[in-house]
Amino acid sequence: MDLHELLGARRVLQAPMAGGASTPALVHAVDGAGGLGSLAAGYLSVEALAERISGVRGLGTDVFGVNVFVPSGAPAPVSVLDGYRRDLAAESVRHGAEVGPSTYDDDAWDAKIDLLVGSPSAS
Repeated sequence: MDLHELLGARRVLQAPMAGGASTPALVHAVDGAGGLGSLAAGYLSVEALAERISGVRGLGTDVFGVNVFVPSGAPAPVSVLDGYRRDLAAESVRHGAEVGPSTYDDDAWDAKIDLLVGSPSAS
């Protein structure tokens, strides 16, 4: 099935929004309005992503997208991170926050891809 066949007459693609805005209810509502909804997998555990996928399917929507963060493969060089942290420092103080330590995380890439490949449809 090519993209044109998958989308059919759908004119709206709902953007996946990491951080909580892409809920099963939103994906289902977009589907009900004739669009293609998307779940954001970024920042979610594999278990939470599986629950959201199940939630979308439980509402009766079988065709939807899932957006995953693609890991860079390695953390950025320390000099780049330090420069970025310095740039953020002034802005964070203005908002009463503090820039935290730099960390590298692949956002459970392998496990999320395994989940998606192992469960591509409701059938």
